[in-house]
Amino acid sequence: MITPELVRRIKEKIRGEIYESYPMHKRTTFKVGGVADLLVSPFDINDLLNLVTLIKEFNATYIVVGAGSNIIVKDEGLRDVVIDLTKNFTNIIKENETFIRFE
Repeated sequence: MITPELVRRIKEKIRGEIYESYPMHKRTTFKVGGVADLLVSPFDINDLLNLVTLIKEFNATYIVVGAGSNIIVKDEGLRDVVIDLTKNFTNIIKENETFIRFE
């Protein structure tokens, strides 16, 4: 669950872009979908690590999205923290079944 305190802490620690009540139709190929309570585009790998750590500290949930070509968001929107990797993570490499690398 996304709490006001979690949002406050994310805004304090994360250097990337942070959007509350973000209309997800702007991020999907089909241009449909409701509002995400919180969408964050981490600036770099340290930002991403700090973000996931904060989310876990608050027992919140998250989903990771890319360009939006393989998702459809329900009209009711998303209550998870949406982590958007499209802006600052242009090269994602799957090393093996348990490890991915960002460049």
